[in-house]
Amino acid sequence: MSLSETEQAKVTELTLLGLPEEAAVECAKAITAGPNPAGKPAQVYGRMNVKKGADVAALTAAVKEYGAKSAAAPGQLGCSYSIADGALVMFETFDSINAMHIHVGHCFPAFTKILPHCEMDTLLATCDPSQLEFWTTVCNSWGAKTAECYPAL
Repeated sequence: MSLSETEQAKVTELTLLGLPEEAAVECAKAITAGPNPAGKPAQVYGRMNVKKGADVAALTAAVKEYGAKSAAAPGQLGCSYSIADGALVMFETFDSINAMHIHVGHCFPAFTKILPHCEMDTLLATCDPSQLEFWTTVCNSWGAKTAECYPAL
């Protein structure tokens, strides 16, 4: 499957930042296609531990950039972030699988600015039961010590 010039530019941007090429292609294609809601939205909770000696001002700026890009990503139904008590806490709700790929395509550059200051600890999600395999893979792909996904009722 060939990529448009815009899609190839996005793949290049994301892979230069360290995202695997297969994931970058999925992001670029999803950005072109847009969200594809089917079933219940996925809700994701994440916790990253702030590293000792972290530059909290730089972390705060990176989280604000990440949050703005996340909120603007098509298919993002809601997001909220906080830095307190040695942790970055994240809540995000996606209307579809494509919305997750779009989110990564929009937010990964800012996420790389968060990584020097935090390490992933927990990713928990609920999702439409028909999408459990996908969202379980998502939760397990970011290096969290605890990563679990549950079917929404």
